[in-house]
Amino acid sequence: KKEIVLDHNEGDLPPIKIKTDECMEYLTNGVDPFEILKIPLIADNKTLLWRIATVPHNATAVDIFDDKTWAVGHDGSKHDFVTLLDEVHKRIAPHCTHGQGVENHVQAAGFVRKTNVGEERGSHRGTANSYISRRFNMISVLKLKAKKSTKEEKDRIQRVWGSTRITYFSDFVDKFARSVEEAAKNMDEVKRNELYAFIGSEQSRQSTKDKKELVNKVKTGAKKTRNVTKSEFVGGVEVTAEMDGGILFSILTKKNGHEEHVDAEIVERKIESKLSKPLADEAIGKKLELRGQHHHANIEAKGHKRTQQTCDVQPTQIVGHKK
Repeated sequence: KKEIVLDHNEGDLPPIKIKTDECMEYLTNGVDPFEILKIPLIADNKTLLWRIATVPHNATAVDIFDDKTWAVGHDGSKHDFVTLLDEVHKRIAPHCTHGQGVENHVQAAGFVRKTNVGEERGSHRGTANSYISRRFNMISVLKLKAKKSTKEEKDRIQRVWGSTRITYFSDFVDKFARSVEEAAKNMDEVKRNELYAFIGSEQSRQSTKDKKELVNKVKTGAKKTRNVTKSEFVGGVEVTAEMDGGILFSILTKKNGHEEHVDAEIVERKIESKLSKPLADEAIGKKLELRGQHHHANIEAKGHKRTQQTCDVQPTQIVGHKK
């Protein structure tokens, strides 16, 4: 149980205080605990997370960002939670901030594409821009506030402008560049090359992910069985696989507006004269029966055996087919 203070809010909002136990109870309310345990971040670090949860009440709580607390209640090793700390940095920390709305993102999209770069480079530029600019905005404000003596002067500072911003940003980028170079040196060369290869590949594109998702939706829709509502009949709304619906297969009926299509096929097959009544007066069932007889006769005439089972028909076996 711990109270965390979230500061750096925009405007004049006071810091937000969050109690960890109440927050976790809210987040996990109604969630199957066994499903939570399947999440990779938890499943792969279950032992370390359990150590944190079972620290005695009279001992210092483990803070994975403070290695001075790592030895409490364990074997004294200072490297107990390095693995978990790395997971936090890889899975949780590197998320772009999206606090300034759609307008900000539209401007950023235009900014990173100024040199007419492709999808991959533009996307990764956007991520890098988010990491650098947003961190700098917060740090520069804190740095300038530290130089002011009164609370009134500090409260008036919401953003750094002019020559001060240029100076601060130059210093910030220099430090950032050194940290990137240091990280690249400490990274395994094989993994680094794999990362570079991934960034330049189609697999890193958002469009590739969207395309795979659409294909999976269509495959799922083809296997779905669902009741067709009245509004989805011909002339109404049909929910496509792309909209998480199924692929609709209909029986040709007069009620659903298919008779005009059946009539058109009878005319195309040139078998209208075989009907006992004029085309407009004949029942759709008789038309479908005649259509089926002519269809199978045509298949047999092409040298194919007629069976009781459904078979694939080539386009050239259909009367009226045009190449």
